[in-house]
Amino acid sequence: MEITLIPAKSGDSVLIKTESSLMLVDAGYVSTYENYIKKILRDEGKALDLVVCTHFDQDHIGGMIPLVKKETNIEKVWFNGFYQFFSVDRKEQLQFSEKRKLSIEFNYLEEDFNSDLRISRTQGEQLSNLLELNPKIQVNEEVSNKVISSESSSIEINDFSIEIISPDKKSIDKLKENWSKELANVINRNTKSCEPEIVQAFENYQRLQSLERENAILDICGNLLAFSEILNEEPSSFESSVINKASISFILRAKEKSFLYLSDTDDEQIFKYLTEHQYTYFDVIKLSHHGSSRNNWKWIDFVKSDKFLISTDGKKHTNHPSLNVLAKIVINNPKCHLYFNYKIDEVKKFLDYNIKKYDFQYTFPKKDELIRIKVGE
Repeated sequence: MEITLIPAKSGDSVLIKTESSLMLVDAGYVSTYENYIKKILRDEGKALDLVVCTHFDQDHIGGMIPLVKKETNIEKVWFNGFYQFFSVDRKEQLQFSEKRKLSIEFNYLEEDFNSDLRISRTQGEQLSNLLELNPKIQVNEEVSNKVISSESSSIEINDFSIEIISPDKKSIDKLKENWSKELANVINRNTKSCEPEIVQAFENYQRLQSLERENAILDICGNLLAFSEILNEEPSSFESSVINKASISFILRAKEKSFLYLSDTDDEQIFKYLTEHQYTYFDVIKLSHHGSSRNNWKWIDFVKSDKFLISTDGKKHTNHPSLNVLAKIVINNPKCHLYFNYKIDEVKKFLDYNIKKYDFQYTFPKKDELIRIKVGE
């Protein structure tokens, strides 16, 4: 198994290659696709056996629309979109006034952080509809086009298997409930319409929810440089975003090697699933929510690994990654290796200060370098 950490600014995008399969998880921003994913796929020269879109945060889904529109070799997509969440009546129509209300209430200006790109979402660009209208791509086929969740059995594709650890039913039901209430408040009725305006509103609703900025829990601070001191700074609260709770996280297994991919799932949901199943070791773990301590805390005390992946440029949030999370990982996993897809000067300074006392390694990319982790060789 080979894992490529694609530079996605404050977001996520990971390519997983097994002996005979190719899988992409999330696509960062539009610029992530244009600057990296497009070339990587050309160099690979083979079809994507599976694309997983974990949830609607813009830093995960932004590059998905150009990916789906431009790439012709995509076999399967896992995506919990409008048509997976809801039963629809294709004959039911919205009134013009209702369409106008939806357009105003759920207007969304897409941002591609660290660039000048700002795109206003237009009709016809809903990922749900792009996938629905593409007969070549199978969407959530393994669960009959329903929602991918932790209730799904372990799914085998080619030479790998995937076990879903989130979202759970509670998180799915909560997102559906919140949206249904929001929609009824805007158009003053319930509806099963699937006209483009309502699909767009559902997608934009989730994007707007994800724009709420979390407060910094542990700012990068020169007064707290020792691992032993920084561990006292526990999170004051844990992730409560309904959108992040509904994100797809999973365990991928190939040739007796395991990769725990934590999207933006909350700490409690991760801890609950792993402890209930008594999973205590994975060959590789990608941290949840770019290393935030709100999503990575209790489970770190229960699970071990030799390799940890952190995907962020550290610019959108001052606590991505949280330094206390890095300290906790290193102390709990002697000789472990931390991999980053961007060099973050403050994080490097923090790790360098502690590396003589603690036995661990870290890797930041050099200029224009992609971080690739080989597992099982």
